[in-house]
Amino acid sequence: WFTDPSYGFNQGFKAAPLLGEYVYRYDPETEEITVVADSFNMPNGLAFSPDESLLYINDSGAIQEGASDFDIRRPHHIKVFDVINNRSLANERLFALITPGIPDGIKVDTEGRVYSSSQGNLQVFDTDGRLIGE
Repeated sequence: WFTDPSYGFNQGFKAAPLLGEYVYRYDPETEEITVVADSFNMPNGLAFSPDESLLYINDSGAIQEGASDFDIRRPHHIKVFDVINNRSLANERLFALITPGIPDGIKVDTEGRVYSSSQGNLQVFDTDGRLIGE
């Protein structure tokens, strides 16, 4: 499970993403890479819930090339999906809006709390997406 945002390409130091701004899954048995989510502007990091039944994915599309490019009308949130049979995703929904700034780094602790960077601080959300700390 991985993302391939085009930040490096947009900033001139990396090749363009092979397929697009998607979330991918690599299957070690078949060695196939499949797109598991294609509804993102700039997917940029992911983390599983402790039991791996949920996948949280950042969308940091509010910035395309650099911090001076921030546009509040573009995505700056975390989505969550149900993980189906460790192979696919379902039930896409908004988990949390990151403000100020964008989510650029995400972790989940053993209690299921979600930690995300934002502009200048760290935000902590409970399992329902409520901000519980900064």
